[in-house]
Amino acid sequence: VNNEFVTLPSSFGQQVTINQVGYNVEVQTNFGLRVLYDTFYHAEVHVPSNYQGRMCGLHGHCQQLVFSAEVKTKTERYRRGDACGLMAAAGGPFSACHGVVNPEQHVIDCVFDLCVMDGDRATLCENLQAYAIICQQAGRQIMPWRNSSFC
Repeated sequence: VNNEFVTLPSSFGQQVTINQVGYNVEVQTNFGLRVLYDTFYHAEVHVPSNYQGRMCGLHGHCQQLVFSAEVKTKTERYRRGDACGLMAAAGGPFSACHGVVNPEQHVIDCVFDLCVMDGDRATLCENLQAYAIICQQAGRQIMPWRNSSFC
């Protein structure tokens, strides 16, 4: 916090508390904001319902992409079952999770990340790991998806 290490749990008056929740760091404010961050890749932001329709952010401001044949080709490649599409593959290692945590937005986010990172394998693995953790937190058993040559 402010370039200083703090031990968890920590609080700052009545305004902010910071806790460890499973693999995540959780930040809560007195006005209802809740942020979960796995300190590696995945973040979730929860706000009270009175903020509905008044939020903007990266998703709202990063949609000015110029689509070309190269982007379309990369997108198709990254959506395949040997990349981001592994999260949504019927009968795949994450299929037991699909009924509880819809993989589609995770696949979309993964494809975007791989396009930005030019197909970086570590980025793919980070996306798959984030989805795996979400599935496990939802109480779903996932099948092995890592091996000696993949992630």
